[in-house]
Amino acid sequence: MEMQQLTVKKRPVLGKTNKAIRLVGYIPAVMYGAKKENLNLMLELRALEAVMRKRDNVNAPLQLNIEGDGKAENVSVMIKDIQRDPIKDTIIHVDFYRV
Repeated sequence: MEMQQLTVKKRPVLGKTNKAIRLVGYIPAVMYGAKKENLNLMLELRALEAVMRKRDNVNAPLQLNIEGDGKAENVSVMIKDIQRDPIKDTIIHVDFYRV
């Protein structure tokens, strides 16, 4: 089975600007693990939902294509946690763990 890919961008600002990110169709995310520095990201909500619908195994690894700083990077990750809005049940944040 082919590893699914997801394109993400580096998130330059943190904190209260996450609401503005969500209003334009993106969600904040963080990638950590493998004894490397944490990386703050943002990704399109629709792209994540499309990948989640196609997945047979929730614990299967994903390939993240990280765009930013004029270069692209590919990293294998697993979804560690998905936070949802308790009322609307929409995804509001994702944690990725490097494999």
